[in-house]
Order: sequence, then structure tokens, then C-alpha cells
Amino acid sequence: MSNWKWMIIVVCLVVCGCASAPKRQAVGFNYKHRVTCKCDGKKGAELIKCVFPNEAAWKEVFAVASQHPSCNGKKVFSREHLLSAVSDRRYKSFLGNESTVINLQELAAFLANVSHETNGAAKDKYDGGLCFAVELECPGNAKKCCAYCSETNNGPKCPCGYYGRGALQISWPSNYLGISKDIFNDDRLYKNPDKLLEGDTAWKASIVFWMNNTGGFDKYSQTTVKNRATCHAAITSSTVDFGKTIEVINGDIECHAKDNHEVLNRIGYYKELLGYFSSVAGVDIEPTPNLKCCTQDGPVDKSRRCGKTVDGWNAADKICGKLCISNDDCPADSTCYGDLNPDVCK
Repeated sequence: MSNWKWMIIVVCLVVCGCASAPKRQAVGFNYKHRVTCKCDGKKGAELIKCVFPNEAAWKEVFAVASQHPSCNGKKVFSREHLLSAVSDRRYKSFLGNESTVINLQELAAFLANVSHETNGAAKDKYDGGLCFAVELECPGNAKKCCAYCSETNNGPKCPCGYYGRGALQISWPSNYLGISKDIFNDDRLYKNPDKLLEGDTAWKASIVFWMNNTGGFDKYSQTTVKNRATCHAAITSSTVDFGKTIEVINGDIECHAKDNHEVLNRIGYYKELLGYFSSVAGVDIEPTPNLKCCTQDGPVDKSRRCGKTVDGWNAADKICGKLCISNDDCPADSTCYGDLNPDVCK
């Protein structure tokens, strides 16, 4: 090796503090010719530019979305739109930690959940993120797309207008209203949900949800975060809890079995993205050990229990019925009620 190449390596080690290279066999990207030691101190949009320096790098990671003709998310979820969304100073805490490693952990967790929600990859592949901008089969499948309205959560586009859209597939009238007020200080997304797919709004809406939506389980959570939290708080906590982000986003559906395939797919994307970021940034970032939102099979939220349908919510609130996720977990004559007093089941 020539002297000048040795000098570059020495400078990199001394000035940048490079860690050893990550194990390439753990991920599927080609790391050759990657520039290292360039992301220290980067935050927000600058961090994204560091790990995705150009369109070629973006298309390498999100290969299916960039190539497959059936993917309608290519333009909606562009690199340009993401940079625009993250540059909004209202969301400066997103990827805003003083630790570059924590910021890369958050970016990996965010894009992993986004990739799963918009996934167009084949089974056990992690290159299909950003493929679909709206929930699959919507608006055509009435049974699937009309499931996001209720007596207490409704809007002008009910019953079938509030299905999943955007990077984190925002659904339900209340979410469209809250996010619209946060971004625009009005109710335009509530009145016209399709506007969420315009410009950088699909990214902004999901960043708002990530930063502001408090969800998940409390003391019955099987994650390290034993309270309701935001995704941002969970992944930037001292335990770097990726499992809690899943619980916040879709806990009622996915966090009831140890090896739920939806959860495993999110984890696969998270590890893949961390491996890529490790190579680009020159930092060997290990995945958090807190990956899953469920360590034992079955529902754990004691505020959701079965009760006789004819007796109603008040009766169910007074007895410790069978724990449930949905009505499918209950006998034919019973309903899965939520927001019940969990102390009844002590």
C-alpha cells in the first residue's frame, strides 16, 4: 500500500475516531467504495444527507420502490421531500440528539417502521420500503378501508376516507385532524385526507406522529418503557427501545405474540438499515437488544377484556374477563372492551 493511503487511514483514525468496520455478512448492501468518518456531529437533514448523499444511495437502499412500476410511493416518498420535511425547524428534535449514534439509531428505527408500513419487498427481503403510499387495496376494499371510523372518532370523510396514507400510514379521523393542526394550523387533512400525499406532507405527517403521538401500553408493557410514550422518546431513551416504537404504532395488533411476523419484518429492516448506516458513517452501531414488544404470547393489556355484549361496557369494567386484543379473542356472545379498569384483575 502506498504511503499516502496509510496517511489517510491514520488521519481518519485520529481525527474521526473510526471504529472497526461492521461485519458485512450481517446485511445485504454492497459497502465497497463507501466514504467513512463523515457523519460526526450531524443532525436532522444534514445527517440524512450524510448517509444518503445522493439519489443513487437512496435508490440502492429503497431498490424496489425506485424500480418496480407498481410502487406508487416513489415520488411521494422522495429523498427531496424527506429533506424538506426534516428541515422544518418545528421538528428539530427529530434526529437532534447530541450523540450521532443515537441519531442514527432513531433514523434506522423510523425508516424501519416506515419501510414495513409501505413494504413492497418479497418475503425475508428488506429492500421494499417506500413502495406504497396508501394502504393496500384502498380505497377499493370496503371491509378493510372503512374500518377507521367509530361513534367517538369520526369525520366528514367517514366511513371510508381515513385509511392509511403516508410514510407511517396515518389512519383514523382524530389523527388526520391533530396532524393537520400541527402542520398547517387548520383542518385541511381532516376535510380532505388525500392532501396528506401532497408535497412533503406525507413525510411531515409521519414525523409529527413519531414525535408527538403518545401510545403503547403502560405498566403492562413487555418493553423496557413501562408507560405510554412517543416513538421518539422510546428510541432515544437510555434503553434505546425499538420494541416500544412498534407498540406505539401498532401494539394492539402486533404485540401479542413473541414471533409475530409483522414485528420480525420491522426488526429485519431496522438491522439492515443500521448495518448500512454503520458502513457509511464509519461507526460500528450494534442493534439494541430491546427489539421486540412481546416476550410472552397472548395479550398483556389488562384494560382490554371480554365482557357480555348484552351487559355492556360498565359491566365488563367491574369483572376480570378474558384478556383480548379484538372481538375474535372473545366468545361469540361477548365483546372485547377497551379502557377498562386494570386493577380489577390484580
